[in-house]
Amino acid sequence: MSAALAALERELGAKLTERDGRGLKPTAAGRAYAPYAEHVLGLLEQGSRAAREAVDDARRTLRVSAVASAAEHFVPLVIKVFA
Repeated sequence: MSAALAALERELGAKLTERDGRGLKPTAAGRAYAPYAEHVLGLLEQGSRAAREAVDDARRTLRVSAVASAAEHFVPLVIKVFA
């Protein structure tokens, strides 16, 4: 975790945390950056959910081709079972 935080701080050119006793607390830059990081993480979660739902939707697709007589009598039963 500390290596990832250090890399992010290097990339941003700003310290995001400072020592507070035995722990850490956010700096002014860290407090300013936090809402953006939360937003990005939220977007990543939404994107993951959308991708999973797209896969699930693709698995529920039913395509039926039939001649007219089967379409009239048999296909409605198949669609009812599928639904």
